[in-house]
Amino acid sequence: FGPRWEALRPAVCTGSNDRIVELIGRYRDAGIDRVLLSLRPPIDDALADDLDRFAEEIVPQITGSDR
Repeated sequence: FGPRWEALRPAVCTGSNDRIVELIGRYRDAGIDRVLLSLRPPIDDALADDLDRFAEEIVPQITGSDR
């Protein structure tokens, strides 16, 4: 994506669970109460694994619940 990606990169929730939880926490502290997941092709097993990780490991940390 070039220079545009470099400008957006700090706000994109990628990386370790800790980084994603920290970034979403900053958004929550700023008043954001919803997160939009933008999925990019290919839609494959790796993406499914990432979604499972998000649901099972990250969502409970950012909501304070065990679902």
